Amino acid sequence: MNILHILSQEFLTGAETYAVLLGNFFTKQGNLLFYTSDKMHRNIEGKFYPLPIHRNNKSLFGRIKNIIRLIFLIKKEGIEICHTHSRAGSFLAYFACKFCRIPYVTTVHGMLPVHFSSKIFPCFGRIVIAPSKIIKDHLINEFGINEKRIRVIPHPIEVKTQEQEARDKTPLEIAYISRMNGPKADCALLAIESMPKVLSSIPKTRLLIVGDGKRSKEVKEALERINKVMGEVITFIGWQDSITEIIASSEIIIGSGYVGLEALLLEKPLICFGEARLGGLFKEK
Repeated sequence: MNILHILSQEFLTGAETYAVLLGNFFTKQGNLLFYTSDKMHRNIEGKFYPLPIHRNNKSLFGRIKNIIRLIFLIKKEGIEICHTHSRAGSFLAYFACKFCRIPYVTTVHGMLPVHFSSKIFPCFGRIVIAPSKIIKDHLINEFGINEKRIRVIPHPIEVKTQEQEARDKTPLEIAYISRMNGPKADCALLAIESMPKVLSSIPKTRLLIVGDGKRSKEVKEALERINKVMGEVITFIGWQDSITEIIASSEIIIGSGYVGLEALLLEKPLICFGEARLGGLFKEK
């Protein structure tokens, strides 16, 4: 089967990690995988077609151009099913897949903003995948999606042989790992601004900030203000292709999505958050 994953990535996110893991799995089963997005950051076992989905999302003319390009891509590669990972991607797939008479499915990776337009035209695929019951309830209550269309499937995680070796690395104390966009950047700022209070109780604490995004400059400026007063207690290393060793060599992880899953796999204390809420310390009920 020829499968196309449609994303709207400018930075590495959990949605891309999910799509690539899923795609690589299906490639091993003998399927042909294709990807289209603004950018891709992970190594894929398939073919990538760049398309400015996120960049053109605010322009009606840009959306129409993307729909036409997507139709040509589907026809060219003989795509049999599409898998979308964002509202922008789902909007394009709704028209392109309808024109090409092929199905598409949608994975909703987090709590979605609720707007008038998104409620009257949600443009989800025939089947909607939710990684948790919370998101399933969100889709039913806010968007009126029929429960029969929703499948709750937790995100997969790849277990790597290097993880056990990485456990023995020197601890970095606390690692904050996430993209620096929207509410997630607010969480990074909260972690940074909390450091003076943390240091008053645990003087040797160090905070590592891992990630990149539109608000990276704001985050860097905040940590520089703290470092001027407290010394070099916070380090910003930007986007990293692999976070396994960083997680394994840290004592506490602040993150969400795949970062949270890897932290739990390595048995690390996790302070979890998402787009809509700050969950706090993850623990068994």
